[in-house]
Amino acid sequence: MRISVLILFIFISQQVEAQTSTLVVADSLFAIGNYEKAIKIYESQSPIKAKTYQKIAAAQQARGLTSEALKAYQKAIEKDNNLTIVKSRYAKLLRQTKQFNKADSLYKNLINEFPENPNFHYQMGLVKQQLKDSTAVSYFHKTLEKDSLHLKVMSRLAKHYFKKKDYHKADAFAKKGLQINNQDVQMSLIYAQTAYALKSYHIAIERYLKVIDLGYESSNVYERLGMAYYQESDIEKAITYYKKAVELDIRKISAQQTIGQLLLINEKPHDAEKHLLIALQLAKPQLDNLYQNLGLTYKAQDNFKNAIEYFRLALKENPNKIRSQFELAVAIDNYYADLETRLSYYNLFIKKFKSHPKAENYLALAYRRISDIKKEQHLSNN
Repeated sequence: MRISVLILFIFISQQVEAQTSTLVVADSLFAIGNYEKAIKIYESQSPIKAKTYQKIAAAQQARGLTSEALKAYQKAIEKDNNLTIVKSRYAKLLRQTKQFNKADSLYKNLINEFPENPNFHYQMGLVKQQLKDSTAVSYFHKTLEKDSLHLKVMSRLAKHYFKKKDYHKADAFAKKGLQINNQDVQMSLIYAQTAYALKSYHIAIERYLKVIDLGYESSNVYERLGMAYYQESDIEKAITYYKKAVELDIRKISAQQTIGQLLLINEKPHDAEKHLLIALQLAKPQLDNLYQNLGLTYKAQDNFKNAIEYFRLALKENPNKIRSQFELAVAIDNYYADLETRLSYYNLFIKKFKSHPKAENYLALAYRRISDIKKEQHLSNN
């Protein structure tokens, strides 16, 4: 009897040892990024333990297979409901895959179980934000209560209060965040924006220049900096930064217009004219596109009379609009009975755009329709 038990013990020990060594191989493959082979080994175990499902989930997530990772995390929790790390990773992945209600439920349980964990409060805040739940901000504040140096939550709170136009609170959180990391670009940007919003233009200039020194630039930053210099009566620097704004975004109407006004103040009317004309052109609606689209709408309803009217209006705005010219010919072709009238509009299209590379497809259709109309003329004459 003792011998039988001993043999059984040795057999079980060998099986456990073999399984352990196999898992070591799988772990090594996982460590070097050979996730597919690692997963195959993990899945070959019998039975698969909760922690092995956890590893499968991590490997699938590393491969970008989030749905498979979620399934594996779920199986791990079913096997062992006490694996807090698995629950935490599962909840985070649910949030990242926009399954906010499921994530909300899981984080609620985690917070009840571990009320002192700042990350769970922070993650719940992110979930609540996505659910448009006003309690999000309270979770962010609780995060700071548990971890006073949580930089990400400071950034969230600074942005929250800035959007709410509570600029003093936004400024305070941004300042606190920069005391922890003065190289944080997003925090520096909020810090500059709050000074600008509070009309502290001298301070805003210093802060925006710091943002630029950190390597961040945008047309909005340069435009705000330009306006701050203008408010501080430094016209030359205001013009300099407004010009930088339009270098990054030439279609920025407000910047083009303000440069024109500043150049006029600076007695440079010729330069002012250029920027004001650009602003005027940008402000003017693209009526040719609007008219063409209305024409196409009427054409689709077989209302060719109205279609003709709007294609003509489009061409009045832009005589070189290829499609409007072709669609006008098509509408005329459908509306008028007179063959010569119909033919003349296709010929006009060919005359205008015969050498235009972008008109090639329309030209082929126009030539074909001319051929058909001429056949109709021939038959009617006979």
